[in-house]
Amino acid sequence: MKRCRACRRFFDHRMYSRCPNCDAVPITLQRMQADNAALRAQVTSLQEHNTAEVERRRKAEVDLGAILCLGGPGPLGLILQELRKAKLKYPHFAINVEEAFAVLASEHGELATAILKSDVHGEHGIIREAAQVAAVAIRIIEFHQPMEVPNA
Repeated sequence: MKRCRACRRFFDHRMYSRCPNCDAVPITLQRMQADNAALRAQVTSLQEHNTAEVERRRKAEVDLGAILCLGGPGPLGLILQELRKAKLKYPHFAINVEEAFAVLASEHGELATAILKSDVHGEHGIIREAAQVAAVAIRIIEFHQPMEVPNA
């Protein structure tokens, strides 16, 4: 049995020299195994690259957080703190633009509720909800344009 290169169907190569379905030349078993080994090597390489990229981004984020929070937990420090919490709780932010918009709209609604209640410092207060809205906005920017890490 051989597998067709084009339609990927198996056929008896003793009866046909070409695929009876699409008239393409078949792939041998050795060729399929070589292709699979090459694909496995590519996947491993991409996984290693992805792990290294995640570590570089995490280090850059920590460095940026240290620079912005030197004077204490100001507004940028609160935003970065909420951003870190969100990334730990939801590592995969959104699968499309509509889902990202829904998350932002939800956080915006929570901020509006806090403003209407005039709750400034509570657990769901204006300050915390505004920081969460900013964190979601940053994640939307990262979703569309991945952060570039400067070479250090």
